[in-house]
Amino acid sequence: MFFLMFGGNECNMDWDGISSDPDKDWKPKCSLEEFEERYTELINKIKKQQKIPVLFTLPPIDANKFFNDVSRTRNKRNILHFLGDDIQMMYRWHEMYNFCF
Repeated sequence: MFFLMFGGNECNMDWDGISSDPDKDWKPKCSLEEFEERYTELINKIKKQQKIPVLFTLPPIDANKFFNDVSRTRNKRNILHFLGDDIQMMYRWHEMYNFCF
């Protein structure tokens, strides 16, 4: 068996850049499409070895705590602006990487 848990780092954003220029079209470290493609390839490789891939979902984040951590040394107002003034957007973005499979 192979235990797989990916997504948390891949869906993260360039918070320093966002803090400086929140109106730029920022992308995650790995797009959802690229993440799904890479993860699918990995699962298929494991299956070809006649092993069993066991997939774990990401533990949910507490958006308020994550926002406070991300913005602790950065421009909170700019980060909040990037999020559309909705801190829970962090939770929903993170959650999308769980549901691509």
